[in-house]
Amino acid sequence: MIGKTKEISVTVDREKLACTVGSGSLEVFATPMMIAAMEQAACTLLQEFLEEGQTSVGTMMHVAHSAATPLGMQVTATATITAQEGRKVEFEVSARDACGEIGGPIRGLSSTQQNSSPRPTRSGRRQSENTGDLRPGWHPAEHA
Repeated sequence: MIGKTKEISVTVDREKLACTVGSGSLEVFATPMMIAAMEQAACTLLQEFLEEGQTSVGTMMHVAHSAATPLGMQVTATATITAQEGRKVEFEVSARDACGEIGGPIRGLSSTQQNSSPRPTRSGRRQSENTGDLRPGWHPAEHA
């Protein structure tokens, strides 16, 4: 598992621009879209190692978006597994366009879960049926 890599590519269209997603006013690739591409690469890579009924949840990412990518250019996100301990998997992710690196290398962390989606409990906390609370002690009323 360690050392395995996955790349995904996206083309910067209008839906992925900073001015469209609300993360800025320019017609350039939005940082949230870069992060989504990085997460997609990591998730797709990790899926190769999960058993049926398992999924992963991203738990941490440190991000640097160092260069702007214009409308129409292709962006490639790469994820490499760098460590694994129990259910936790660590990645190095990066993104580049035709001109070079636009983000990374950045470290991220995922945790495998038995359920494909957290379900709300009566108390309002998000909980996975087989793995317990994903956010112990968190209640939406306290964060409204």
